[in-house]
Amino acid sequence: MMGYYRDCLEGNGVVSQDAVLELIQANTGDGAIALALYTAGVSCFLWKGHFEPPCEIDQDDTFDAAHLLEIRIFDRQGEFHACRGAMGEDFSWRSIRDDELRADFQSDCLDERQYLDRDSKKSFGHKYASTNGGFYSLPVENADSLLIRNYIEYDGDGLASVVDYRIVDIVAEDDR
Repeated sequence: MMGYYRDCLEGNGVVSQDAVLELIQANTGDGAIALALYTAGVSCFLWKGHFEPPCEIDQDDTFDAAHLLEIRIFDRQGEFHACRGAMGEDFSWRSIRDDELRADFQSDCLDERQYLDRDSKKSFGHKYASTNGGFYSLPVENADSLLIRNYIEYDGDGLASVVDYRIVDIVAEDDR
């Protein structure tokens, strides 16, 4: 069964840890935003072809492909996503590029805003404090939410289900 989601998939599969950076480079360009989850923490940064460290990292922690668990590199048009359950395993990946001019875009996608956990009194610039005391950084100042796109498919009875989702954008307070 073909539909909007399956038509917009540019590729998917499984890739080894040694080949994941090459696959990322082939499916993304500079200027997109990367959200990387390492064993040492989480980092969100403008993608420039290499991994960047988490906001708070211990001196002995490493942030490379061997310590990467998940990465999303996204812009308004699409997202590359790779993840795995544990270090040493292969990555499952997919790349999707939206076509908002298609007639079925509105019926097969559902956008939602998810608000960030941030303490506005302790957050400044690109550094954010969560309400429980943790810290993180984002490549957007005054961000308050993420725009998430859910991809919907319908079964033979017409019942809808979300089959995938992606990050579309980090939204600043002023841009809402």
